[in-house]
Amino acid sequence: MVVEDLISTGGSCLQAVDTLREAGAVVVGVLAIFQYGFEKAKIAFSEKNIEFQTLTDYDTLVQEAANIGYIDTGDLITLKKWRENPDGWGALYA
Repeated sequence: MVVEDLISTGGSCLQAVDTLREAGAVVVGVLAIFQYGFEKAKIAFSEKNIEFQTLTDYDTLVQEAANIGYIDTGDLITLKKWRENPDGWGALYA
């Protein structure tokens, strides 16, 4: 089992999985503390035939921050829009 702190695209974690497998290890899965929930990561893990689970994710974090009043409705909308297109986010406001 590979333990990871954060999964964004899955790239660095999957490199570790590849390295372990090349060394003869049997990797049964990945457990991470947090993930952004990007489709790119889901595809990458699927292509490598490795399952992963996380303790929490971006959507849960943002919603809980709104629930406790740490962020307001405007912030919630902005953060959800970022999540939809993080790569193109900066171009929208340049």
